[in-house]
Amino acid sequence: MDREVTEELIVGPADDAVAEHLADAPGWEEYSARLRDTLWKVVKTTGVESLEVGNLLVPEPLPTRHSTLRNGVELGPAEAISMVVDMLAGASPYCRFTAPGLQISVGFNGYVSIYITRDSADKLADLGREVLRLQWCNRMPDFPDAGRLVEASADDIFWTSIRSVVETAVVLLCERWAHGDYGCNWFLLNPDNINEIRQSVQPRSLLCVAIDPDPHLNPALMEEDFTAFRAPLTSGRLTYAAYHWGADDLKELADQGMNFMIATSDLRESAVVPDADGVVRGVWIA
Repeated sequence: MDREVTEELIVGPADDAVAEHLADAPGWEEYSARLRDTLWKVVKTTGVESLEVGNLLVPEPLPTRHSTLRNGVELGPAEAISMVVDMLAGASPYCRFTAPGLQISVGFNGYVSIYITRDSADKLADLGREVLRLQWCNRMPDFPDAGRLVEASADDIFWTSIRSVVETAVVLLCERWAHGDYGCNWFLLNPDNINEIRQSVQPRSLLCVAIDPDPHLNPALMEEDFTAFRAPLTSGRLTYAAYHWGADDLKELADQGMNFMIATSDLRESAVVPDADGVVRGVWIA
């Protein structure tokens, strides 16, 4: 059976107050319950038994119940549906779910986009509309421009090149495993810890390095996307703070004990950690 998703079902609240105030609205509980029922009907119709996490966004530390969440992790339908409702209510982390014949993504104002096959859409044509606003579209999901994807693999060749630099230079490694302020791990590499750190990075993470960065706070970077650290830097994992929208002044950094910074534009050697079978499946834009 053809598993190409060509039909989009947009589900949202019929009550404008719920769309505006979400979990704070009096009608939220009824809407979220009906939405759960609808998502379960979709899952059962498509025959999906698990959904894969993708496009993970972590704007704050992962809660304990999601501490192992990563791109590529597969969740059961019950957990995935609960996460969808949580995301709509404004609780992070945020992600997209995919499976053969199904994709689910969360939008704004309590809306969910569900992409399914034509066959599944035909079977779901009579979905109940109580407290729901439903809209059908003949539309496929948006996909990244293949010409901008990072295709390089963090393989033996990548790590050999990094090792050769570590022998003579200060090298910081950024492992971006999710979008968002808390979606990175940063390391100061040395010849003794590079193998251990290679083993610790997660499949589908984006790896970048900074070589001999300037170890000072630079006022010229304050309006850029940058990451700040505490100095002196010590080998291994580093404590960092992400400033994706810049900062007001250097005092803001100093007040948090940060006295070292790297502009995101200075990172280089981008590569994606492959899955266990050696295939690169992480999706990152260059």
